Amino acid sequence: MWYFVFMTIIGLVSGVSITVDSFQVGNEGAKAIDDNTTTFWHTEYSPSLAALPHSAVIDLTQSQLLNGFSYLPRQDGKKNGNIGQYTIELSPDNSTWTLVANDTFIDDDSPKQSGFANTQARYVRVTAHTEAGNRGSWTRNTYTATYDPATGLVTERNVVATDHDMFCPGMSIDANGRAVVTGGDDASKTTIYDPSSDSWIIGATMQISRGYQASTTLSDARIFTIGGSWSGGRGGKNGEIYNATSNAWSLLSGCPVAPMLTADSAGIFRQDNHGWLFGWKSGSVFQAGPSKAMNWYGTSGSGSQTSAGLRGSDGDSMNGNAVMYDAVNGKIFTAGGAVDYQDVNATSNVHLITLGTPNTTPTVQTLTSMNYQRAFANAVVLPNGKIFITGGQVHAVPFTDATSILTPELWDPATQTFTVLPAHTVPRNYHSIALLMLDGRVFTGGGGLCGDCPTGEANHADAQIYSPAYLFNSDGTAATRPTLTSVSPTTAAVGGQITVVADSTISNFSLIRFGSATHTVDTDQRRIALTPTTASGTTYALTIPSDSGVALPGYWMLFALNSAGVPSLATTIKITIS
Repeated sequence: MWYFVFMTIIGLVSGVSITVDSFQVGNEGAKAIDDNTTTFWHTEYSPSLAALPHSAVIDLTQSQLLNGFSYLPRQDGKKNGNIGQYTIELSPDNSTWTLVANDTFIDDDSPKQSGFANTQARYVRVTAHTEAGNRGSWTRNTYTATYDPATGLVTERNVVATDHDMFCPGMSIDANGRAVVTGGDDASKTTIYDPSSDSWIIGATMQISRGYQASTTLSDARIFTIGGSWSGGRGGKNGEIYNATSNAWSLLSGCPVAPMLTADSAGIFRQDNHGWLFGWKSGSVFQAGPSKAMNWYGTSGSGSQTSAGLRGSDGDSMNGNAVMYDAVNGKIFTAGGAVDYQDVNATSNVHLITLGTPNTTPTVQTLTSMNYQRAFANAVVLPNGKIFITGGQVHAVPFTDATSILTPELWDPATQTFTVLPAHTVPRNYHSIALLMLDGRVFTGGGGLCGDCPTGEANHADAQIYSPAYLFNSDGTAATRPTLTSVSPTTAAVGGQITVVADSTISNFSLIRFGSATHTVDTDQRRIALTPTTASGTTYALTIPSDSGVALPGYWMLFALNSAGVPSLATTIKITIS
């Protein structure tokens, strides 16, 4: 039966009322808020079945400060009608609505909670979009969602054409801006998302089946992957390489996975997961972690491997973070992680790795630790070169929100210090992501996605957006942003020049490559600081680095920053090899 049950939706307020879009006689909407656990509201199922979605609007009689929602499923031992995916909207007038939560409840009879930022409202609209327990429209296909920052709307798609369950894959953005998704539950498959046609395409089958592997785009536009014993068999997940032009994977027998294994107590199943991979000069790959042992991988011929030494005194740092925040100078920031994948405490360790020529030992510097221990966190480089670190747990346990860190922090490369930032309201742990947006804000969302856990509070099918301090004046008003009135060309080869016209004086520019975050790893994001080679008034000439190992081929965001450090909206630039 497709009917939905609400009980004790909010703490009772005198005079509160509820309006529902459908009800079964004897189970009217008022029974959702009567403070009686033996009664409930459900939508009509006889003589006809009311189709999804279903909603209830609660009138609190006056405006109140709200920051959460609770829902008690039916308590009669039946599961029919338990809410799966839901949205919560708030309104001051029952006319203009603001979305504050978009998530999914686990399929059991335990009390459910959903938190959101403090919001003043009189009306609450709760909409049930699916039924829990996979009894509704959900299947094992790959479901995707696209968020439009301009409208705030999320559109969903069930990807069936590629016959690829992409749960827990590797990901890289190729030289043409396509997302190359490899392995996961269907461990040998490759699927490619082409944003130019908004289509999902079947890619070549990998030589080795993988899940939880990492991959990275190279200086010659090929894609390298290694590791991934979570699925497709265990052990021996040596390197292979993808050629997008020929749509073919080739084994690299000279790129063994063994040197980059951690000493995880769970064995090989966890020891080759989520490599910190960076495409570098001359087709090389630098593996910065999560193992304490670092390595160089060469991709010419049958491949090669060279030890790059240890990451200082750091231990294995599974589910930590690594960000190339200054690609011109080969600088990589690493933070957090844990010696095992789960059931151990994370560290707050921070290191700075400086790369030189491939196959040489990099410089490793131990820095001041973060304010918090973090595993399953995310790290994003901002246009000004600072690094935003958000989420994570002190004690690493997938599919839980225990020991969550809700306080982000910001690392400044100029001072090598951290600043504690305002807290977010939703835990972001295992399976969460964070990505830089074109407007200089940071999208952070997700977490959980456990279908059979005892409770579902760690499942967060929602997102929040962080607005950095550079977008505001000291009094909290919006800062005036510089505007790029002209950028030409928007496609340029490495070593090429771009002419930029702004509406005001610009102090510096930066390029940041579009990211592809999964499982704390984003091998695509990297930042290049640009100083104008010439300037005339507000017209500037910018030169792209000449090495495609620094300026990886693909799509980048070009930001201009004024003397106050306020960034422009980014213009998208495509960098090519030639």
